[in-house]
Amino acid sequence: MYIPDSYLDELIASDIPSGIDLTTHVLGIGAQPGRMEYYTRDAALLCGTEEAARIFGRFGCTVVEALPSGTMLAPGDAFMTVEGPAAGLHMGWKICLNIFEYYCALATKARQMVDAVHAVNPLCEVLSTRKLMPGTKPFDVKALTVGGAFPHRLGLSETVLVFDHHLTFYGGRSASLTCRSLRRRCARRSCSSSRAPKTRCAWWKPASTACSLTRWRLSRLRSWCRSSRPSTRT
Repeated sequence: MYIPDSYLDELIASDIPSGIDLTTHVLGIGAQPGRMEYYTRDAALLCGTEEAARIFGRFGCTVVEALPSGTMLAPGDAFMTVEGPAAGLHMGWKICLNIFEYYCALATKARQMVDAVHAVNPLCEVLSTRKLMPGTKPFDVKALTVGGAFPHRLGLSETVLVFDHHLTFYGGRSASLTCRSLRRRCARRSCSSSRAPKTRCAWWKPASTACSLTRWRLSRLRSWCRSSRPSTRT
């Protein structure tokens, strides 16, 4: 997955708005060469080293070694080593540390969820919603896919997803009739309802390949996965 340079530049600008690390500058140590190593305290699924390397490159630093996203790390494992001037190392240090802390955690959690689902039904998949913190989507999506999950819907413009409040404005029609109508109008778009089946609702057809199971208890989800046909994606 490629994250645009413009997004990385925004991360840099938010942490270094004036383009200078004042502490390093006033100490007069910016030109001194240094070496920095990132390691993990806990077992984790690695995410973000490719973007971190691009960020350090902007500060005149060289990545000596970096493991790729998707590498499973054991406690104490070093996963990235960078060399360069002290000014560049300090400017890139915290930006990249934040990327690793947040998105290794998200990738790790996603992998745990995927492994738990696959243990019950290997052909079930975990899909993420659009419930993301504003401004974090590029790394959120990368971390989820590194963890083995898939984005269900990246934005409002790519698919049709009917919620109960849509039906209220639409005259209270049933989800089944509404989805059939929309599928005819949006023949090349995915059309679905957000209502999750209690067992087998009228609109839940055997040929369906996906449905929304938000706010379900894990025990209920596990039972539903076992009873569903193998190709179901949840």
